[in-house]
Amino acid sequence: KYAIEQEYNPNHCPLMFDSWSCWNSTPPGSLQFEDCPNFVNLGFRADRMAEKECTEEGEWWIHPDTNR
Repeated sequence: KYAIEQEYNPNHCPLMFDSWSCWNSTPPGSLQFEDCPNFVNLGFRADRMAEKECTEEGEWWIHPDTNR
């Protein structure tokens, strides 16, 4: 995993917290994986991985229907 403390890179997707996990600054065109939170009552499974996509434009992917 990457260290949370990173130098600012304007071409990367930015460091962010999405209310569930912290996501490190990520190079364009790549995926980042984090452990799912252990919230069984919300349907999360801690034995699985969450993923977040950094687009080629250096922005986090947003779902076109939910805007999340």
